[in-house]
Amino acid sequence: MLSASSWRPVFSAKPDALKAAAADSRGVSRPDAVADSGPGRFLKFDAAQTFSSDGRVTNAFRLARGVVSLSFDGAFDMSGRRMTICFESLRVALLFGLIRFTLNIREGRGLRAFIERWVRPRGARTSAAAGAQPFQKRPNVYAWCYADRSLCVAQGSSGAVAVWAAIPPDAVTPTTATSAAASRPMSSTTVDERDESGETQLIRAAEAADEQTVMALLAAGADASLASYTSWTAMHGAAESGSVGAISALAAAGGDVSARAKSGKTPLDIARQYERPDAARALVALGAVANLTS
Repeated sequence: MLSASSWRPVFSAKPDALKAAAADSRGVSRPDAVADSGPGRFLKFDAAQTFSSDGRVTNAFRLARGVVSLSFDGAFDMSGRRMTICFESLRVALLFGLIRFTLNIREGRGLRAFIERWVRPRGARTSAAAGAQPFQKRPNVYAWCYADRSLCVAQGSSGAVAVWAAIPPDAVTPTTATSAAASRPMSSTTVDERDESGETQLIRAAEAADEQTVMALLAAGADASLASYTSWTAMHGAAESGSVGAISALAAAGGDVSARAKSGKTPLDIARQYERPDAARALVALGAVANLTS
């Protein structure tokens, strides 16, 4: 499976759906418990699981068209056809990266129960005051039913079956780019490398309105205030492309909403020049000023 480092979940079927499908395929009546069970479903949300050679796994996905981005980070272990996954932290980005925080899920059964299953130790009656853990963690375990370089079918501890498709290395999605940047620290020298015009990766991403790449670069340590040789900043680029999400993310990372290019134009001037009213309103709300009167 790990011949490809990133995988996208594409189909899921719960145990009841599997039992119903098995009865249907044999031409017999469904058991009463699953008589009205629906079929499995194809998954349409933007998600990816990325595995590294050092035993780390990142499960990242976006909700509400990217307004909410979640990235679960942890460790995995392969033993034959069985994989055990233990998530350790959760990174959350809200409002296109305007709000970011990380939750440590190694402690606190309320949060951990949200993504991992627990069992109460047999006969255990423990006291929180004594510092004992009232619950014992049971990690997520998957048994591979089939796997090759492009497709993987596995059954989880609950009995549900899921199908993953490999993501080609040259077709990495914004989600996997974001999760990779979050899980692998990059030096500021690397992320802030300039091209022949002095533009950084962050400036080019903002010009392309690629909000996910903007957030990934900022998470990796990119400097939101750097300018090209003509004093053009990522904020100018976001204003030009009309990307409100990029403007918000850059401002949260310290980008100057009123930076002046050598032409004298500020991001607000650029937004008005290229008729980007939403971007202009976002900049004004952030305190931006225009330098040109016409």
